[in-house]
Amino acid sequence: MDNENEFKISETEIQQRVIIVDGVRTTVCQNRFEIIVRDGSIVYEQQAVLALRQWIKSRRAEIE
Repeated sequence: MDNENEFKISETEIQQRVIIVDGVRTTVCQNRFEIIVRDGSIVYEQQAVLALRQWIKSRRAEIE
């Protein structure tokens, strides 16, 4: 695999926030936004997209 396309997730990366609601776990770090869902759980699209947008906005502000 070409080095430009590789992503490495550091196990020591500080997790800024972990939210678990009804079997849906959202982990938000500086360089990672992750949603993990248990079998049978429902992901509410509007809430997930809003959280992702907020993360992108805050990350963009940090970079600029």
